[in-house]
Amino acid sequence: MAGNRQTLSADGSTSFVRVVGPVHLSLTGTFGSGTATFEALDPGGNAVAIANGAFTAITDTLFDFPPAAINDVRITIASSSSPSLVIWVQGADPRVTGV
Repeated sequence: MAGNRQTLSADGSTSFVRVVGPVHLSLTGTFGSGTATFEALDPGGNAVAIANGAFTAITDTLFDFPPAAINDVRITIASSSSPSLVIWVQGADPRVTGV
């Protein structure tokens, strides 16, 4: 399982991370009263919100994407005031799985 850790300290987005299959998302730290949204790239290259992927508090959530599904995912936080949000995304590494 590959992992990517990023931190947001203002409104904005993390860089996209490519993972394969189910994705574990962990959010820790402070949200600064903002909302963090889990997003994926659609086939047209647009970031779209993932169902049940809006958070205002610490979470550890498993998104049960199909085992061989390739996903480019990120977190975007909006309407926050001085957040310090640590984002940890884990999923299979496409370089290892060969998909």
